Amino acid sequence: APEGMHRAVCYRFVDLGTQKVEWQGQTKRQRKVLLSWELVDTEDEFEHDGKTIKRPFTIHQRFTWSMHEKGNLRPFLEAWRGRRFKDEDLAAGGFDAQKLIGAPCYMQVMHNEKNDRVYANIASINPLPPQMKEGMPDRPHNQPLYLAMSPPERWDQHAFDALPERMQEEIKGSPEYEDIFAPQSKPAETDPGVNALDDDIPF
Repeated sequence: APEGMHRAVCYRFVDLGTQKVEWQGQTKRQRKVLLSWELVDTEDEFEHDGKTIKRPFTIHQRFTWSMHEKGNLRPFLEAWRGRRFKDEDLAAGGFDAQKLIGAPCYMQVMHNEKNDRVYANIASINPLPPQMKEGMPDRPHNQPLYLAMSPPERWDQHAFDALPERMQEEIKGSPEYEDIFAPQSKPAETDPGVNALDDDIPF
């Protein structure tokens, strides 16, 4: 994805389950999620099977699935929605992350070089200004996709099958995936987060 400020829309949320994470020589297990956006005004052009294909650039970011105020996800979502979460927003039952699918934003993309490779990263995210909403697509170009594993009954096999094989294998290695297909006698978990939010914010 090119550097700069972009209008974007979220098209994918994937619960990756609990994964091993190495940080400063230590190995931890953390629940991870993946969010994906497409940049609606910038197209990537490439050749495939002798045809020229144009698609919006996409960008992705992983988060630890926690709504703790000192984590990374909650401040990111608050910047995106343009408002902090209130205590009453963080109600039992959890944040329905499916509300993120189709939500627009205005993000800054910056490039970072590492090991002779260039990576596109999200430097900031904000609500899409009202004056910039004209011309936004009714739906993302990429197929909207939402995959959750808590509670297990929200599992969507069709969404899972649409993921890249490498991501499927990553999810299969999580204990949450094992619980779905070999349920244990324990209370169902719920996604951390909020229930209902105001209508004047994107989610």
